[in-house]
Amino acid sequence: MCPTSDITEFDAGPEADDMTFLLRTALSRIQDKQADPEAFLDWMREYAPQIAPAVFPFPPDHDKAIAAYWLGVSLWNTTPLADNHYRPRPLPPPRRNGLCPCGSGSKFKHCCRDVAKTLELPKELIWALMLENRSDKHWLSEAADGRLPIDARLALAFRLHENDRMRSLIKLLEPELLKASAKLDSRLAPAVDLLCDAYDATYRTDRKKRQLLRQLSNHPNRAFRAEANQRLAAWLEDRGDLNGAWQALQEAIRAEPNNPGSALLEVTLLCARGESARAGQRADFWYRRLLPLAEEMPEALAFLERARHEPCAVFREYGKAGVDRDLARLIEWIGTIQPRELPDYAWTAIEIDAADDAMCGAHELETPTPLIDMEEAWIAVVPLDKPFSIGWLPDGSEFAWEQPEDWLDWLTRHPEAADSLGIIDDLVSLILSRPDGELPWVRDKALEPLLGRALAILERSQASASNGATLPWLIDANRPALRLLTRAIAYALDKVAGPGRVPLMQWYLRLNPTDNHGWRAPLVNALLQEGKNQEALAVIQDYPDDMHPEIAYGKVLALYRGGAKGRALTALAEARDRLPLVLDFLARDKVRRPALSDDGSYVIGGKDQAWFYREAMRDTWLQTEGAMDMLRGLRAKRS
Repeated sequence: MCPTSDITEFDAGPEADDMTFLLRTALSRIQDKQADPEAFLDWMREYAPQIAPAVFPFPPDHDKAIAAYWLGVSLWNTTPLADNHYRPRPLPPPRRNGLCPCGSGSKFKHCCRDVAKTLELPKELIWALMLENRSDKHWLSEAADGRLPIDARLALAFRLHENDRMRSLIKLLEPELLKASAKLDSRLAPAVDLLCDAYDATYRTDRKKRQLLRQLSNHPNRAFRAEANQRLAAWLEDRGDLNGAWQALQEAIRAEPNNPGSALLEVTLLCARGESARAGQRADFWYRRLLPLAEEMPEALAFLERARHEPCAVFREYGKAGVDRDLARLIEWIGTIQPRELPDYAWTAIEIDAADDAMCGAHELETPTPLIDMEEAWIAVVPLDKPFSIGWLPDGSEFAWEQPEDWLDWLTRHPEAADSLGIIDDLVSLILSRPDGELPWVRDKALEPLLGRALAILERSQASASNGATLPWLIDANRPALRLLTRAIAYALDKVAGPGRVPLMQWYLRLNPTDNHGWRAPLVNALLQEGKNQEALAVIQDYPDDMHPEIAYGKVLALYRGGAKGRALTALAEARDRLPLVLDFLARDKVRRPALSDDGSYVIGGKDQAWFYREAMRDTWLQTEGAMDMLRGLRAKRS
């Protein structure tokens, strides 16, 4: 019997390194010489033992050549070939009673038959190595042309994810997962998580992720339904919607009852709901069910094994384990400052030109005198700027974490830093600049307390201000407070915001009517979706010449719902003249999605702007009886 079975066992060490190098070299040779398998196998016999001596440790040289031959056969039979639509072109199997190809002179069934059956290289490994031999640009082009099989597309997705090439990952997976066809291959289900990660890393809002999860959470394919509902449950849990998260989780379990991803999610969600006893029971259930898979998922089984006895303690540690030491230290400091009394910020009126309507009622939010020197000391110790204009984060904010000891030590000595809106603003920037800054545990223990304290300080200060007083963004001193309010709106922190985002957006517009951050558009949408037509009109009337479709077409919908159909038609004609493509996209039953930018921006008056409004509000228009007939009637007249 040939000694080739020895080469199938590798855990680590020089054998694994040699094997990887040999496979890379052999794959390159196959791609160069893919029309001649015999030449490749001769090359394997002669050179493979020299290239990777640790793979073939046994004497004599004849046995090494035989082992290399069979490894070469397995590699050839597994390797995708570009001229065969990236599928292998396997060699004919040896005949059972024929002579063994190894050259021993024995019949194949008495020589290498068992080795030929068992020596198989996993396709995932081959594709991972194949992808390294050409540029990502090459493989993305091949995928766009429809030349790559599913195994290759999934391997490419994992490679792009690992290398943090999120925009390329979106271009690869978005057409695949959002296509209208219900025929999705279950092997691509893991790509749902990858695409959601890419959206999180690329966009400020969750709009595209919501669209993906909404579509796939009801998909006919069970694997996609399970993956989408698991991710949806985790997202809703992060937002504090525990009931919605629980419903999504149950849908995931119904789709795939034995999916291990649901196990950890159910235990952590039950802990978040305060159901410790039930969490322990479910951990025990999942542990017993998944025990046969212990070798495949040791970390998950270890989590469940301990969670059977102390589920919520494990839940807390599970959250902390995802946070690096320095961020954990900042979170501990945030926990110590919550009992502090709120400081008193003053509103100081600004003398302005009476003709400047935008500055009517303008005030400056005045920092308490004791905090001014403290803010200067903080600026001296932390290498961090403020974001430029309405930017989300300062440029280079991640560099403040390269040597954070100085400013972390400073915070430890100065708990009163939590009284400064400017410093809280910086701390939120620092947290959001971390890759793990939006983990659920971090959101709960860091962002929510900081934003909650900031809004409480701002609310306390406003109590002494006159009616109609504003804090314009134009005044630099007002920007930390307005930016903190904007971040609270963006994260929809229900624990901070009370009723939710709508009151916070209304508060922002009262403070800063020029609305530099653009909250008027989502506010109008939200009010119309809640049926609050008069409140929506009250917002709209403050922005008569606005180029947001939410304002122009929101006015139409609000008037129509209020019974003012004649005024609604007039407003519709004005909206059409201002933004004609929006009318076209709203009125048509089917619209081809235009090319969209990676960062969610759009061209005013362009197809992308029209598409975004259609996606956000068409359902609301459809729910209003007669509204779509009005749109189609005016569109038909124009045609």
